[in-house]
Amino acid sequence: RRAKQWELRKRFERQSQLKELIDRWMLQRFKSVLADQLPTKKDRIIICPMAPKQQEVYMRVLASPDYQLLYHCKDVPCYVCGGGQPAKECHPIDMDGILCRYKHPGGELCVSQRGGHRCPGCICLPALNILAKIANHLELLKPEPDKERAEPELFRKQEEFARMALGLSASEPCRRERSYRERSKEVDCGKMKVLGELLRSWKQRKAKVLLFSYSTQMLDLLEDYITFG
Repeated sequence: RRAKQWELRKRFERQSQLKELIDRWMLQRFKSVLADQLPTKKDRIIICPMAPKQQEVYMRVLASPDYQLLYHCKDVPCYVCGGGQPAKECHPIDMDGILCRYKHPGGELCVSQRGGHRCPGCICLPALNILAKIANHLELLKPEPDKERAEPELFRKQEEFARMALGLSASEPCRRERSYRERSKEVDCGKMKVLGELLRSWKQRKAKVLLFSYSTQMLDLLEDYITFG
């Protein structure tokens, strides 16, 4: 906005020179040029129902204090004390919830930029992320062994939540498996089971396949599955 007219003219001149160089030395192939050479794209959405174990864990997590607080935070009367205000006003955090406890170790509320507080909305994104992990693969709930020393607080949080979600006792191991045989099991993962059927079908047809995922951790599991499964 503060640029002078001669500076703007100079910029346009440099842009034109750059475009001329690019056009001279770089070959650009636009979709419109290749449209008749590419195969027709078809989008097919395949529903992958969760495995029974995943469903069990999913329902256990939804019944936990953190998720009950998020679910009932706008209910009137308050589901905690029965008062005339919604829970987000009179009971915005629940220290029995693992996410709330680690987010508010001293019981303090998260201050909003507009004034007031933003609890329990402050745990909404981590809560959704955990549900996505359950739907993808239960192994993603467990903490990585490498984080025990590098990030001890995060490791303890993930371990405690994973024990609750998976119904594990204090004596049972609760770390992400390094063995590919455990990591690539189909029996407890609905998506992996459907993917296995598709991959076997495509392999028979000698088709080429590209796998994408928003999660690099899920890609690690898929790599184990493809390599050793």
